[in-house]
Amino acid sequence: MITQTTSPPDAADAQRRGHLAALAVAEQILTLSPAIPTTITTHSTKQAAAQSSVEAYFHQSAEGVASLAQALGTAAKTTPFRPGDPRPYVEMDAVVAGVPVKAWALLDIPGPAVAMPEPYACAWCGISLPHGIQHGVGVGGHGWVRPSDAQILARMKARRAARRGGADRG
Repeated sequence: MITQTTSPPDAADAQRRGHLAALAVAEQILTLSPAIPTTITTHSTKQAAAQSSVEAYFHQSAEGVASLAQALGTAAKTTPFRPGDPRPYVEMDAVVAGVPVKAWALLDIPGPAVAMPEPYACAWCGISLPHGIQHGVGVGGHGWVRPSDAQILARMKARRAARRGGADRG
């Protein structure tokens, strides 16, 4: 005996199918993307016609967003993050297997390059006092750390050499 239901699927079943579709697309993104996203999030609404989507976040990696966009046959665009916040916001939108995909990255404003920090600047990040809590690559959040005597001397010599045109004459 074969039974067929003629009633429409309930909302939970539609949402389940939406999640499965989004998870399948997330798996495709991980397979296709040359750069691995920091976070992949799947969404599915609890509605009769479940709408699913996938969001891929690349931590400060415009290259990651651009490489995924290229792999999906679309382009990434860069805009200011918000009015009054000029940080570069890189995003791309695509549709994969009927599921909307968004990839994004929020970048820091490129600051002036610190060629040589002040002699008594923080040992880890080279920021002078007042320092506050700063984030350093490989160090994480930290307060001001006194530089070593050798670090202070090296910074003084580098600054002197720069003032004299690169030639350290003693």
